[in-house]
Amino acid sequence: MTRYAHTLFCDDIRMEVGGKSSLMGLYHGELLVPQNPTVLPKLCVVVTVVTGSDNPFKTLSMTIASKDRLFAEQIMPADAVEQIQNHLRSSSDPEDPITRMAIILQMAISPFVVDEAFTLKVFVTADGEKLPAGRLRVNFAASAQQEGSR
Repeated sequence: MTRYAHTLFCDDIRMEVGGKSSLMGLYHGELLVPQNPTVLPKLCVVVTVVTGSDNPFKTLSMTIASKDRLFAEQIMPADAVEQIQNHLRSSSDPEDPITRMAIILQMAISPFVVDEAFTLKVFVTADGEKLPAGRLRVNFAASAQQEGSR
């Protein structure tokens, strides 16, 4: 199985009763802000990284950047990666073994300053392999309206 990653971008992640997470204000490809500059209280990312159960992760890190700006970076300790995967294996049904494993990484960029239009890109590095995980265009509402009227 080929490894892959994907990202959801949102305004907030709330932990609920029973271990659930609620994602507030999901973005679908573009985040429009009203003016330059704009400071949002935060921007959250939820990244799901998937691998085959026969090829478990040893190391994982996540990078959130635009072309010339690093917004955030997270490196998971190797023992935490191993512990999550061991838990996934031990909780699977022996009669229906898992064929893939997913690890979910969450991060908040706070505050999230928008002082130019850019594309935010998320990458996961898994055992040295760089996996593109998603992107979000960040733009000003007035600029997006002008582009749409052309």
